[in-house]
Amino acid sequence: MSDLAQMYFTESESCTVRDAGPARLQTFLKLWSLKEAALKSIGQGLPFGLDAFKFELNESPRVVEAPGDHGGPERFRAHLFDQADGCAAVVLRIL
Repeated sequence: MSDLAQMYFTESESCTVRDAGPARLQTFLKLWSLKEAALKSIGQGLPFGLDAFKFELNESPRVVEAPGDHGGPERFRAHLFDQADGCAAVVLRIL
């Protein structure tokens, strides 16, 4: 999973996964879910590139980088629905 993060996430996100200790899998799944939701919010899929969006996971997820031709990070709001047995994400594009 750290290898996948290194291949598809930004460097800082990959470090977040690597440094998560016992929560490594849950951290990876949160970021992956956010990235998929972000791509769907602009009508794209995985081939567009998971690194097109960059997230920070603090008390709530934050979009740090987003494609400029879609308005940049200030045009997006990220939400996680985190449960013990999985997680889901919604990324809203503010028009």
